[in-house]
Amino acid sequence: VRLENYHSFYVSLVGKSIPELKDQVEQSKVTYESCLGRYVSWLLRSEFEKLFMFVSEIDAMLKKIPAEEVQYQSQFSRRTLHKFMKHNGQTMDKGLQHIFRRIQKHLTAEEGLRPLAWGNCRDQLLAKYNQLRDHVARCFPGEVLSPSLEDVRSMANLQ
Repeated sequence: VRLENYHSFYVSLVGKSIPELKDQVEQSKVTYESCLGRYVSWLLRSEFEKLFMFVSEIDAMLKKIPAEEVQYQSQFSRRTLHKFMKHNGQTMDKGLQHIFRRIQKHLTAEEGLRPLAWGNCRDQLLAKYNQLRDHVARCFPGEVLSPSLEDVRSMANLQ
């Protein structure tokens, strides 16, 4: 409800070019974008926690050791990668559909916020998945990410 209120307030202010409201428009924009970002982050982390944790753990490992040595660490063996990709492949489509239904449930259609929230979710997920693809290419030579980025992109084209 708060996100919808911020969105509505921002949209109503941005349409008016009243110089006295310039500061309020900027503040409402910052507050609205922050709230939307937290909502999208919450949706993605609740559904794809393993993906986000796997990428952040590889990021942390890459700060300590070279990329070529990551695959020799026990928590990032090729077997672990295959297990992760199998789980990821089984849950990606369901997770995206679940997020899409949650957005439809949480946000009303009148304000036009649903497509914005879904677009942000899709973009952030694809960015994180692209980061995972880059990590797999650098740290696990010869391995191919499954499902591929293109597969995830086509799964995320719900409307």
